[in-house]
Amino acid sequence: NLLCYNKKMDKKTEILNKIRAIYDHNVFTHDCCGIEIRDISYGSAKLVIIVDKKKHINLNNSIHGGMTFTLMDNATGVAGATMGKRVVTVSTTATYLHTANPGDNIEAECNVLSVDGDKVNMEMFCRNLTTGELVGKATSCMLIIGTFPDIPEKW
Repeated sequence: NLLCYNKKMDKKTEILNKIRAIYDHNVFTHDCCGIEIRDISYGSAKLVIIVDKKKHINLNNSIHGGMTFTLMDNATGVAGATMGKRVVTVSTTATYLHTANPGDNIEAECNVLSVDGDKVNMEMFCRNLTTGELVGKATSCMLIIGTFPDIPEKW
């Protein structure tokens, strides 16, 4: 039903705006790294950067693995926030598959796999939207350390 769909989209837009407002104040994520929240749904998030030669590049003139990891790790925080949860990383296993070059558009997608008490298991995929290549993938165990009171646990 169209009315139901519109209400869900309104709720999603409201939550997306709240999460963006939270992360806009994160100097490291927003100002230093240039990470932007592209999209969310319940239990998932997509974050993007445009690879910046001055900020994200290693000595080989390609994206630094630490930047790829940072993008995926931040996606876990946003995915947790979609469920009203503040999470921190307990452990991550990452695999790097391809590189990215200055000017490439990179997206990290994170999906919650399971919630068990105060632990959340997630998977992330980092894609080069410019070339279509999978840059990296990872799995993380996250610890719930609190909540975002303005974001509902279910929606």
